[in-house]
Amino acid sequence: MNPVIHLRGMVLSVVGFGLCFAAVATQIALQQHRLFIAGPLLALGMAGLVELISGYPFYKVAQKWDSMHGLKRFGLGLAIICMFVVGIFFWAAKFYF
Repeated sequence: MNPVIHLRGMVLSVVGFGLCFAAVATQIALQQHRLFIAGPLLALGMAGLVELISGYPFYKVAQKWDSMHGLKRFGLGLAIICMFVVGIFFWAAKFYF
């Protein structure tokens, strides 16, 4: 693992999420309801976050995932899905109540 990859991931995530926030804030201020412009910027931020956390370039993450043992990959995938569902549940509960 190369520390340059972590730095690149941090820069990509800050730039991607920052530009996404600026785009959404601008569209909210202009009272427009189309948020499709924020999608690619959010994807850039998420790719940077994956590089920051994993320490591998984004294009090599799939290769590393496929090289993991099947049971370990199943458990990690299940944990990721559970965290996502719980996060969506708490976000929805906060938003609606």
